[in-house]
Amino acid sequence: MCHITAQSRKDSRFSMGYIPDLVGEKKEILKKYRRVLHALNARMPLSKEDKENIRKSFHLAATAHQDMRRKSGEPYIYHPLEVAYICVTEIGLGATSVICALLHDVVEDTDYTIEDMRNLFGDKVAQIIDGLTKVSDLFDVKEKTAVNIQKIVISLAQDVRVILIKLADRLHNMRTMESMPEEKQIKIAKETTTFFAPLAHRLGLYAIKTELEDLALKYTNPVIYDQISQDLEMIMEKFEPDIHRFIYPIKRSLAEAGYKVEIRSRAKSVSSIYDKMQRKQLPFEEVYDILAIRILLDVPVDDEKRACWEAYSIVTNHYRPKPGRLRDWISTPKSNGYQALHTTVMSQFGSWVEVQIRSRRMDEIAEKGYAAHWKYKGEFRGISSSNNMENWLSRIREMLNSDQNPDAMEFVENFLGFLFVDEVFVFTPKGEPRILPYGSTVLDFAYAIHTELGNKCIGGEVNHQLKPISYQLKTGDQVKILDSNAQQPDEDWLRIAITTRAKTAINNALKEQKRQFAPKGEQMLQKIFKNLHLEWNQANRERLVNLSGKKSLIDLYYDVALGKFTAHEAKTALQKTPQSNWLQKLNPFSRKHSSLQEISIELSQRLNHNNGGAFEQDKKFVIDPFCHPIPGDDIIAVVTPENVPMIHRAGCRKIAGVEPSKDTFVAKALWNENTEQRYLTGIYLDGFDRKGFIYDLSNILFQDMNIDIKSFDISADNGVYTCYIMLFVRNTKQLQTIINRLKKVDGIKKIYRINNRRDVVL
Repeated sequence: MCHITAQSRKDSRFSMGYIPDLVGEKKEILKKYRRVLHALNARMPLSKEDKENIRKSFHLAATAHQDMRRKSGEPYIYHPLEVAYICVTEIGLGATSVICALLHDVVEDTDYTIEDMRNLFGDKVAQIIDGLTKVSDLFDVKEKTAVNIQKIVISLAQDVRVILIKLADRLHNMRTMESMPEEKQIKIAKETTTFFAPLAHRLGLYAIKTELEDLALKYTNPVIYDQISQDLEMIMEKFEPDIHRFIYPIKRSLAEAGYKVEIRSRAKSVSSIYDKMQRKQLPFEEVYDILAIRILLDVPVDDEKRACWEAYSIVTNHYRPKPGRLRDWISTPKSNGYQALHTTVMSQFGSWVEVQIRSRRMDEIAEKGYAAHWKYKGEFRGISSSNNMENWLSRIREMLNSDQNPDAMEFVENFLGFLFVDEVFVFTPKGEPRILPYGSTVLDFAYAIHTELGNKCIGGEVNHQLKPISYQLKTGDQVKILDSNAQQPDEDWLRIAITTRAKTAINNALKEQKRQFAPKGEQMLQKIFKNLHLEWNQANRERLVNLSGKKSLIDLYYDVALGKFTAHEAKTALQKTPQSNWLQKLNPFSRKHSSLQEISIELSQRLNHNNGGAFEQDKKFVIDPFCHPIPGDDIIAVVTPENVPMIHRAGCRKIAGVEPSKDTFVAKALWNENTEQRYLTGIYLDGFDRKGFIYDLSNILFQDMNIDIKSFDISADNGVYTCYIMLFVRNTKQLQTIINRLKKVDGIKKIYRINNRRDVVL
């Protein structure tokens, strides 16, 4: 065992006005330590070795942090003790995680090293603490390079406990931020909203995710937070007697059916209420699903499904369900392992109430997420929720292994996509289930089966109907891939595929194609240079690559070999001169509307960009398919070293909190007012069905306004309809005109803009 005297690197001064009670603090430290041990002992029997290592880690942490205090003036050791307690009680972790939680700041804040941790506690503890230190470094550094960004994802892929402990660390920091400066509070809150809350959700830690979002809103928008909190408190006080009346008949019927049951009531969280108010442009009074009850059934694993459906039947015998609001996440669990039946019913006091039905096992997984899967691993024999989580983690590992030198912003977008994007459950011809990200196409499915099948894919039979490779799959689809030996990938496929596996395979295939054509292209380019009286040297070749807008010299050779880049194009490119104002050409995601779109980009700030912020002309843009910006929206361009900006709406959550780096920068983007190009967006309608409604709707859209429609989806149930329309418009002004015209149609109750169908939460 090595002995080290640690020198603290944090400010150890007391906060102004704080007078420490050293005796009382020592008692409190021991009290918090014993509380952690008691909670851990209640969960699992501890071995003698575990007890010794926990005791040793506590004494090491207490010694290392003995001269350190938090901004509040409290001893710093309070923090790791609270993190350890959260790990045990709110996440369900064990002895190794407690040791790592107690030591998680020691290496970062003192002169102890990872090697010291390895010598004292072994390889596993050292690996986890190393991961925790790297995660902390990621959010402290000013330049978030691709390497730094990868650290957190690598840590997650190697041992998920790194992120679970880090979530506990972030939760305690969020709970105790009152003493921090306002700018620090806002920075931490934004990081939490952008990264930690979505990650908690993806790992199944719903309670932690909700609390993180609420605390973040408390600091980023305190006025809104306080107002909604007050309104929510009044609502709960008003309806508390009614909730008891609502629960009583359900509980009585379940008891008569022989079930041991617990029924809890809860209110929608402040952040989720605010999110719905923003998304649907509603006042607080029109958010109708504020109240919810949760039915927890004590049943064996093999009886869970039957019991939950029987409980659903009992609930709907007492109360009328809202059409279209049944959600079955028992048969097909969410990717984070969440399982439950959800329905919304009309109460006897005239309000909609959401009812969640789950077993005790499902509830523990819902609250403690990934950590709880280990307790039940092997017991559940349905569509395995644990396998769903492993599927998600394997996609993370796949993303890491797909490109050893990824572009920083592309890497961030890919990973955030893993946090935000939902899944679809599809099936092979033999009925084997496959889980893919929402928006996946037939092409993505082909690559998910096998790379060679993807490379030869020409389309698919989806539910026995022929579909193109670009067809977006829906949950429940059964897919048979059609292939041909004559088929090979082309660059258009990169706009069709959304999964990392598919894009990596396509890029690899394209590189191989280009490599084969490179010698021929090089010979042809030499002749072009000779005809243009240009010296054949590296400088001239690189200059032509930059001026022609090609990504690399091999891309230039490839286009020359295929006849896509001739002597005329070379001469034209070489005559170009840099301009201060430039037009970028967008590459639309809609292949049907493939004409080039033009917008002008005005740099509002330039942040550590490698080439000093200079742009080449005729570079292409892509419009983000997540937020679908249209002219009139405030837009942001996130620009990579290749000068290929991705255009987002200013409020797009994919880029919320994204920090620039030496590899990327953020530019304010402005639409070209003269463009006549049309852009994809959507609207949602609902109301009461009547004869002639569709005729009136189509009359306005098609005849009066001559609007191009991509999709029109309407369904009715018991006289109430819902309608989703994806349409092409020139700008927000035209969209608002459409909405104003449709508001006058008899029978429309509600209408608002959406980006896609996933935006709607009924």
